Amino acid sequence: TEVDKLLIKKRVRVDERLMKTVREVCKDLFNVVDLPPDEDGLVREFLVRMEEKKQQIKTDYLRHYEGKKYPGEDLIMQGLTIFEELEPYKQDHITLVSKLKEYQDELLDWDEDMKMVQGFFKNQRVIFDKGLDMLKRIEDNQSYLQETEFLSKTAELQAIIEDPAPYRKIIQIPDLTGWLDKQFEASLTLKKESSRTAVQKDHEQLRNALTWYGLGDEAKERFNQDIDHWYEAKYRYIDDSTGFERLDAAIQQSVNYRDKRLREIETAIKAKQEAITRGGGGGSIDEPRYHVLELEEIVPMDDLRTEEDVDDYINKLGTKLKKLIKERKVIRFERW
Repeated sequence: TEVDKLLIKKRVRVDERLMKTVREVCKDLFNVVDLPPDEDGLVREFLVRMEEKKQQIKTDYLRHYEGKKYPGEDLIMQGLTIFEELEPYKQDHITLVSKLKEYQDELLDWDEDMKMVQGFFKNQRVIFDKGLDMLKRIEDNQSYLQETEFLSKTAELQAIIEDPAPYRKIIQIPDLTGWLDKQFEASLTLKKESSRTAVQKDHEQLRNALTWYGLGDEAKERFNQDIDHWYEAKYRYIDDSTGFERLDAAIQQSVNYRDKRLREIETAIKAKQEAITRGGGGGSIDEPRYHVLELEEIVPMDDLRTEEDVDDYINKLGTKLKKLIKERKVIRFERW
């Protein structure tokens, strides 16, 4: 028979100086002073507090870094890494406490530095988010925002956002974002105006096309409603745009729509004319109405003395002639 051997393992107690380290860390890092007097209870309390600290950091801070470039993530990971270094020694008190002694100063320095991260999420995060949002808007419209001072201010904001420890500089973000936003909106407003002008020209061209002769009243009304509805939506699209690329897109969309509808109008006129020629109905082709301009309609009553007088005269004459065209009249000049 084999003789069962009884293995007796003698437990070595942790040195009291090392146990003092555990108490100091619990007090300074976890703010706990009411601690068990025995070794097992003290180590167990430390491990519980360490796990709570880990989960609290992950919940309160680390989760916010998903998809965000907030400062302090490396600092947070520094402390969590130390905790992970200690975890394998939960059952080996001597090694655990010895390791804790090695990391004591580093952990306490880390805890002090973490106050800046805590302050960031409590008081500065909203301001920082505005800086991030402003940079995203600029990045999305970068090719349209090349003015020297604008680029300089953008670089200042970028430097703060990318600083690994920007906490004392975050106070500068509101002034920078305020200035950049004002300039951005001013440039965007100008772009909206120029885009609307370009789109309005296409709209006007289509309206004028509806005065072409040979298109029946019913077809004109149908075209007119469709065209006006499309352009009303496009004007709203321009007004609601928050970026420059959308405005360039609106111009190109208008050009494409204009060309498409012009082809449709020409096709409709041709089809109506062919139907009338074949005697297949379709009504008669509307004949043009002429407006003969009299001399007094185009010759100013007052003298033209300045360039401004000339410009004013030309504008008034242009308005009158355009009004006649919109009334589907052909302008004919009287031969004096």
